[in-house]
Amino acid sequence: MSIGAIMNNSISGLNATQAALRTTSNNITNVNTEGYQRQIVEISSRVNGGQGAGVEISEIKRLTDIFLAKQVRNALGDTERYDAMSDLHDRFQAILGSPQDNNSLAGRMDQVFEAFGTLPIEPDSLVRRTAAVNDLKAFADSMTVMASQIQLLRGEADRQVGDAIQIVNTQLTRISDLNQQIQKVQLETGTGAADLLNQRDQALSTLSEYMDIETFTFGNGEIGVTTAGGTVLVDQLARQLEYVTPGTVTSTSRFSQISVNKVDAVSGVLTSTGETLDAGLTSGRIKGLIEMRDEILPNFASELGEFSAKVADQINLVHNDNVAVPPPSVLTGINTGLIGTDTTGFTGKVTFVTTDASNNLVNRLEVDFTNNTISKNGAAASAATLTTINDVVTVVNAQMGTATLAFNNGVMEMTAPTGSTGVSMLQDTTSPSDRGGRGFSHFFGMNNLMEANVPFHQDTGLTTASAHGFGTSGIANLELRGPQNQIAKSFSLDFASVGGTAMSDVLTSLNASTAFGNFTTFSLDSAGKLISTPKTGFENYNFNVIGDTTLRGGTKQSISDFFGIGPKFEANTAMDLKVKDSILTDPLKLALAKVDLSADAIAGTVPAITAGDGRGAVEFQKLAEKTITFKGAGHLAGVSTTLGSYAGAVLSDMATQAAIAESIKDDRAALSGELEARLIGESGVNLDEELANMILYQNAYNGAARLITTAREMFDTLLRIAG
Repeated sequence: MSIGAIMNNSISGLNATQAALRTTSNNITNVNTEGYQRQIVEISSRVNGGQGAGVEISEIKRLTDIFLAKQVRNALGDTERYDAMSDLHDRFQAILGSPQDNNSLAGRMDQVFEAFGTLPIEPDSLVRRTAAVNDLKAFADSMTVMASQIQLLRGEADRQVGDAIQIVNTQLTRISDLNQQIQKVQLETGTGAADLLNQRDQALSTLSEYMDIETFTFGNGEIGVTTAGGTVLVDQLARQLEYVTPGTVTSTSRFSQISVNKVDAVSGVLTSTGETLDAGLTSGRIKGLIEMRDEILPNFASELGEFSAKVADQINLVHNDNVAVPPPSVLTGINTGLIGTDTTGFTGKVTFVTTDASNNLVNRLEVDFTNNTISKNGAAASAATLTTINDVVTVVNAQMGTATLAFNNGVMEMTAPTGSTGVSMLQDTTSPSDRGGRGFSHFFGMNNLMEANVPFHQDTGLTTASAHGFGTSGIANLELRGPQNQIAKSFSLDFASVGGTAMSDVLTSLNASTAFGNFTTFSLDSAGKLISTPKTGFENYNFNVIGDTTLRGGTKQSISDFFGIGPKFEANTAMDLKVKDSILTDPLKLALAKVDLSADAIAGTVPAITAGDGRGAVEFQKLAEKTITFKGAGHLAGVSTTLGSYAGAVLSDMATQAAIAESIKDDRAALSGELEARLIGESGVNLDEELANMILYQNAYNGAARLITTAREMFDTLLRIAG
């Protein structure tokens, strides 16, 4: 071997060991760098003309386990998904309070029952009445706070989705840029780009916190990224996600889907791919936020709304069956959405009562809807026309006095006629009046105690043969949306083309194949409530109202208002729940008495209504043990139980969902930690090993340097000999 060959071999050794030492020092300095994967230098023999020509660096590569790295990313995505959910659950649980607390949902309900339970002792006590009304107000206020908090948390989840999209877009751009740099380095050097690969892996790790991802390789070290559902996020072209937040979130907010756009490599202009991300997400922070925003929290709102509606409706039922002392001179109902030409729809009996300033009976008129008869002041029953609501008004006014009863724009009103100072309505004990499951006063809301910004029920009392009452104009634009906010079907219910005047004609239009017939079946139940029965595969789809110009007579109620179409009628019964202002300011107007129709009261020897009568208060007390039928709402199936038990079920479900999220988060975090520890064990930096390698490479460097020294001495000797 010539002296020149010795020099060349030694220099190659110096270069190789220098690279190895440089790599070792890089490993050591990055020992605490998160996500850093240890690098090693692959050294191979260099051969020239069949003879050894030293060494060369074949590759500087990372020690990594691709399968294990993928598992770490998957576990990290699951951890972040449930961490996002758990955070929102925790914030809501703080509002709910513990079940044993007085300020919790069940605690507030118990306080109401306890307060009303004391009223029969002293029905005329202002102190007891004030306490009961205040406890009821506190309960209503707590419902409003919880309902409002749900919408605020949905808004927070949506804001975080928007922020997450920006982070995802940054990482997608970073991965695309690193792809190009890695390709360039590998083409130019052929030795790999370990540091750039580490940076790209860190970007992938960050990306996996927000969504589930898969990778594939192409080109010279480039990778493509897709979601687990196959939506491409990175390939030869970069992509960006786009999402527009709706701003303030309410129960009626409609969320857009996350769209995927290609980025032009030259101009940077975004072009839609026509794909959306929502349906394909299975893990990651964005998935957890969307799940809370669109499923979990709306389910809580529905459960809370169903509970609030039943509480208020049952309290109103009792209050409408009672009378205040003294009775009011005017009873004004709620907007029922009915019009005067609607059929009466009632069965059973109701008695209209007027009293004087001493609470003595003036007149009483029994109206029998089943037999179409009336009886005034105990006289023999006589036939009466009671076909429509207007007929009822006419009959009552003819018997009790002009303008005693009025029905305008969906609102019933009863006024004390001349010679009377108070009015009330009395349900028959053996054959009570009934329309849609409610008595006459209760149905029209004549003496309600509680109110909210939406009706507590949509039991209209209509049948398929009833006139729909929406005329021949007005359009309701309805939209059926899936659980990932995808629009399954949009349809405009145009009453100019309904083609009939009966409710059956409306149902036919809605159930047509060109409308929603392929997705659900609309019908009216026995109480006149519009029911949507989804077909297989569409159980989690919901209706939204895009716009509605329909009007039912002069009631100002659209078809969506009248039948409660849209999410607000489930969620908003707990929103702005309140005690009627007139009773809140004057608890003496709380109706706790019953009209006495005994012989003495009829004869006028005793008042028909007395302040010490606590029979109505006893009815309030009985509500605590009354079995009530609740419809399915949120995660809870339909059930017949007490108000207190249902409150417990609502609290239990909310706590259970929170516990599930927390438990899964902890499990996934533990798994993620274990997998990451294994990955670090295989690809992380081991200082002992690196220090050993440093000594090895130092010795190799020293050996190569000594060869160079020896070769130089030999060369000098030859020069002296030759000289």
